[in-house]
Parts: sequence; structure tokens; C-alpha cells
Amino acid sequence: MRIRNIICAIALGAVAASAAADGLCTSFQTERHNVRITCPNDQSGDYSEACLYESWNKPKGIGQGKPDFTLKDGFYQIVRSPACHFWSFDFSKGDTAIDVAIMTYANAEAGTLSPECDEPLGHHADGTLKVFIKGKQKARHWVHVYPDNGR
Repeated sequence: MRIRNIICAIALGAVAASAAADGLCTSFQTERHNVRITCPNDQSGDYSEACLYESWNKPKGIGQGKPDFTLKDGFYQIVRSPACHFWSFDFSKGDTAIDVAIMTYANAEAGTLSPECDEPLGHHADGTLKVFIKGKQKARHWVHVYPDNGR
């Protein structure tokens, strides 16, 4: 269990480092897409209501031409418990919603993890991306954060 915690801390350190004073930017991939989420910083850095979601269909990389899909005005917040922390992003347009949860800290010895942290750890992922249409989950993808933040 101790090795699992050390591996989590090393892998998630790159994610936590991408939160900067000028805002939050995180880049990750799923099996079919390369994704970048950017959010302007508020005074506390713990939430934003003006995030931008951009995705490129593979094999295109982030920034290679115009994004294939974009959502604006997404919501971001940091969710913390003693056992794990994660960034939560929620985007919606019409009847489509995308929810992203990216772990930034996990300590399995501290108690019960939330599903947002426990499931990705079991799949060697950094988080999840879920797609909802008319309130029903239509897809779930494992998220792998770029170590260099996709830059």
C-alpha cells in the first residue's frame, strides 16, 4: 500500500504543478482525444465559472489546428477529503454535459477514497471523463494527464 501512495504522489505531482497564478491549464488524453482545459484564476484559485474545454480527435495533438470540439463557460472546483483531492470540471451545452475529475492527491491509508479517486487508481489513470446526454451517461473514458501538461 505504501508503494501505491508513493507512485500516486509522484504521478500526481505534475498535475498539481500546472495550477498557476494566472489560471489553471491542464492537458490530458483519452483513448480517442487530446484535451485541454483552461480556467482563469479567481482570488482563491479554488473555483472558476469561465473554463474552456477544447478537444482534438487523435491523431491530431493539442494545438494542431482548430479544436474539433469546444465548450465554454465550464465550472471548476477543487474537491478535498482527507484521502484524496481532485479537480472537478463540469461543462454543458444544450442536452450535452461533460464531467471531468482529475486527481491531484491520493492517500489510500487515510481512509475511504471517493469513487472519483479510487476507480482511476485501479485503472492506472489520473481521472475520468464522463459524457451525458439528456442526463443519461453515454460514455466514460479514463484520463491520462500529460506529464509536461501537453505543452
